[in-house]
Amino acid sequence: MLAPIDELRRIAALLTTCLLLLPGTPSHGADAPEIALTAKAEETLDQWRGQSELLDQAAENLYRALSANPRYAKAYVQVGRLHIMGGFYQSRYFEPSSLTTAEKAILKAIEIDPKFADAYVLLGHLYMNMKRAAKSREALRTAERLGTSSPWLPINWALLLEAEGKADEAAAKYLQVIESGTTNLKALSSAYGQLQTYYIDKGELARAEKIYLAHVKADPRSAWTHGNYASDLLFKVGDYDRAIEKAREALAIMDYGYARQTLALALYAKWATMVVKHHDANGGQKYFEQAQHIYPSLAWVRQEARCCPTLRIILEALATTGR
Repeated sequence: MLAPIDELRRIAALLTTCLLLLPGTPSHGADAPEIALTAKAEETLDQWRGQSELLDQAAENLYRALSANPRYAKAYVQVGRLHIMGGFYQSRYFEPSSLTTAEKAILKAIEIDPKFADAYVLLGHLYMNMKRAAKSREALRTAERLGTSSPWLPINWALLLEAEGKADEAAAKYLQVIESGTTNLKALSSAYGQLQTYYIDKGELARAEKIYLAHVKADPRSAWTHGNYASDLLFKVGDYDRAIEKAREALAIMDYGYARQTLALALYAKWATMVVKHHDANGGQKYFEQAQHIYPSLAWVRQEARCCPTLRIILEALATTGR
């Protein structure tokens, strides 16, 4: 599980607290330092895949940007992104205080520039994560009315449609982003990942595999590309061998908690298959030992297995072997 580092939370909280209290000053010219610093922070955040050091770098550049010009709306949008990322745990779970602070920063950007469409795009994303669907829809409609080419607008609409049970309409939005030719790799990766999950949920595994391979080609350095696919293969398909393979590919790029969890559970499930279906406890022992090395707590394993049908075989194997 990814969790924000306490020091990062402290730095990010201080950053926004200080910056939101800064008095307004006239905007600078086109060569002003805040422009380059904010662009650098945005580029850094676009590369984020759970690395806390990137958030630290972005925080430093945003502090410098808004110290130079406290009325630079684009910087406040990136402060909002920083806090959303800094509060991320896994899936769509966030530290609530990080989302509240992000909202303050985004609303500050809109206060400075009420016609800044991309601020409303991010606001729509934020409100979805705050479980405020009506406010999300309102923000995305405002972004559409103001006009923006941001690939995050169709992605955020797709996420809202998914929450409403309109998976086919959401998939069309993700495909729109993929076919748009966007150079925003983070947005493109999001669209690929969501579309991959859509096909897996429909049982169209060949199409999901095709999307996964296209995703790898578009973003070969991303551990999450492999790790999220491993998760889908484990929890939704029950393909333990390929889940092990893809989780290991993810960890070869970056060692992070969710991929370790996926690998451990896939190894436990592989062991359980050997015990229950093949009656070969000795042959499966190596998988059990590898899983134990990663996550030794069988209480945690039981809890996870109870929650997921593809992992129930682990409970049976644990009972069979008296563990």
